[in-house]
Amino acid sequence: CIYPGITDQTNQAVEFMKIKGWKRIYFLTENSEFGLLVEKLLKERAGDVTLVGSEKVVPNQTKDFRTIIAKAVAAKPDVVFAMFAPNEGFVILRQFPPLAKGVPLYIGTDVNKGQLVDIFGKEAKGVYFASRISEQYDLSPENIVGVKERE
Repeated sequence: CIYPGITDQTNQAVEFMKIKGWKRIYFLTENSEFGLLVEKLLKERAGDVTLVGSEKVVPNQTKDFRTIIAKAVAAKPDVVFAMFAPNEGFVILRQFPPLAKGVPLYIGTDVNKGQLVDIFGKEAKGVYFASRISEQYDLSPENIVGVKERE
């Protein structure tokens, strides 16, 4: 994906959450400068979104998010917002849907068409992507149906 910068990307994500009516968010990220910065930026936007919880994992070491996902969903947020590098991002993309209980996942992670098809097939119900997907990937509707991306 193509990032305009962490501050810009986080602000755009908050604007999208406002459009969707998602006020209460549970934030999942990595325990790093990146994760701490995004959490700080979210807290600065407290008038727009409310953090009902957050979890930070050790980068490149967490392979099972099921307990964290269950905790996030139990907090009854409007959305679970996740910002991760691809390693953890793909784990969450695989593990979140079966535990979601109707809570959408809004995730910022690097994705491409082949990886999305491998994870979801043709539909990714309840999953939204905060990343800008590079034009080099063909994401036309006939190839990826049901995958939501920010306009």
